[in-house]
Amino acid sequence: MNHPTPDDLSPEERLAFAVLPRIDATDTLLLEERTVHALRAQGLLVSPRRRVSPALIGSALAAALVVFVAGT
Repeated sequence: MNHPTPDDLSPEERLAFAVLPRIDATDTLLLEERTVHALRAQGLLVSPRRRVSPALIGSALAAALVVFVAGT
């Protein structure tokens, strides 16, 4: 397989590569943050802000207690 070298590129191709943004590919957190930000900006990613209600916690504890007592 013959890979092109920079000398094989046309002036237009060199210019296209020159204007590409330079980022550190090893900084995956930065890439992830940029991706998440872009998805949220387009409305494709919505982060739900759910809170667990005290009633739900209380009923879960009561159910666990009933199961424990029934098992003993």
